[in-house]
Amino acid sequence: MSKWTNVIDATGPAGNIFVVLGTARALLRQMDAPQAEIAELTNRVFAAPSYTKAISVIEEWFPVILGGENEPSDQ
Repeated sequence: MSKWTNVIDATGPAGNIFVVLGTARALLRQMDAPQAEIAELTNRVFAAPSYTKAISVIEEWFPVILGGENEPSDQ
């Protein structure tokens, strides 16, 4: 369940994990989230073993819309 109501659109080129993470970090800063929370998100995303896992971490804070080639496969 996401902590915030903002939605991150990760379709097309915006689906690059660095863009998605940057958007999530910017949203957290705009919402005056503690720096420790922003650092936790960042550290967990960088520790994720795959794109799908990294997106799952971000989804703990914000819903993420995926599409096109960023859509995870069922495998």
